[in-house]
Amino acid sequence: MKDLIELFIENNRNKTISTDDIESYLVRNHKLRYERDGGFSSFVKSIEALCNDGVLSPVTSRGKIGTKLFNAYRKIEKATDPVDEAYIRMLLNGYHPKMALLSYVKDYEGFIKDKPYLDEINNFLQIGDTEVISINERSFELFYDEKWLDQNRGVLQRISITLDDLYCYPTYEPFFEYRRSSRGESSYHILIIENKDTYYTIKRLFIEGAYIFGEVPFSMLIYGEGDKILSSFSYINEIEELRDIDYRVYYFGDIDPKGMSIFSYLKKAIDVQPFLPFYIALLSKYEFREPPRRKKEQVKTKPSSYATFLECFDESTRRSFISIIEQKNGYLPQEGLNRKDFIRLSHSQGDV
Repeated sequence: MKDLIELFIENNRNKTISTDDIESYLVRNHKLRYERDGGFSSFVKSIEALCNDGVLSPVTSRGKIGTKLFNAYRKIEKATDPVDEAYIRMLLNGYHPKMALLSYVKDYEGFIKDKPYLDEINNFLQIGDTEVISINERSFELFYDEKWLDQNRGVLQRISITLDDLYCYPTYEPFFEYRRSSRGESSYHILIIENKDTYYTIKRLFIEGAYIFGEVPFSMLIYGEGDKILSSFSYINEIEELRDIDYRVYYFGDIDPKGMSIFSYLKKAIDVQPFLPFYIALLSKYEFREPPRRKKEQVKTKPSSYATFLECFDESTRRSFISIIEQKNGYLPQEGLNRKDFIRLSHSQGDV
């Protein structure tokens, strides 16, 4: 417990820290470790030890808690004398050879900060456990914090340790999707829909046999759920039938800064294209009578965040989009197209 308290103190910018804040941090972030190490009695001993080590000093003017603890403690600044590099190298030699620790030779403070985590990783590698479990399960097993591994990828990168080295795998938030049978077809096309109503409208058309739009026969429909798709699309790797086939991904969302930005950010991660027939149909139906964006949707968005989206269209269409969202402060939700519109857009294929 002492090492966790010291880590909290080092990362706290305040020179004076209340005892309640220290204990609250332990209970909130390391509850099982706190209880396993002895709870409050061990907490008291750890504070006393840190005072003896010259890390803390009691603020007597704030009064005491019981007989041994004070209400607040002052951080004692560490001496800035340079640390012998040979000494650090000696410390690092005790770690598993997979761990690349040379960057700590000239960063003793960083080493002390990360040491509790480096020690746990080292112990795991030394034991050689090869049972593969999820990233959060491994994180809790090692650090009593299920989020640590996911939130501290930088530390892992610094020491050249991967999730494979820790025999764990990332998990992805599932998305809602509808798949139709596409056996025997030479291509596989996926359509991501930003909003729920449009997703269900097109899903019903899929069920009824209308799945070809703009001469593209779609095999899968995904509900993007706004910007959630930015983190959930990786779930596609869990769909077994897609693992060994090539597929193309299209996107249809709102004509507004957020919807266009979602596409632009998604484009950085995967090969995706805006589904032009739907965007053109929406623009043709409502251009020049677009509603103003609601106040909560008027958050300032930099044009650069949706520049990638605009680049997918011809110059005339780009000017129309810019006029709507930047000059008129308006928007066109994808719900502007309804069932009749989608039937019309698919009708040329004779599926409805």
